[in-house]
Amino acid sequence: FTSTRLRQRIEEDRGVVELDKIRFDAPNRVFKVWTDRFDDVYLETKEVFETKLDYIHDNPLQGSLEPG
Repeated sequence: FTSTRLRQRIEEDRGVVELDKIRFDAPNRVFKVWTDRFDDVYLETKEVFETKLDYIHDNPLQGSLEPG
């Protein structure tokens, strides 16, 4: 759900050029927003969610979506 909404926002706000940066060549996927992980993080409590959200906000973007 989250990656779909992010892709939709990129499409609405930034257009096709930015959308091409998350295009992914795979049989069952057209776009890829998240980096694969070896583990899943289940957000079981509000505290865990807030910790992960703080981490996202405190760390700059990397890779193809880097501003500038």
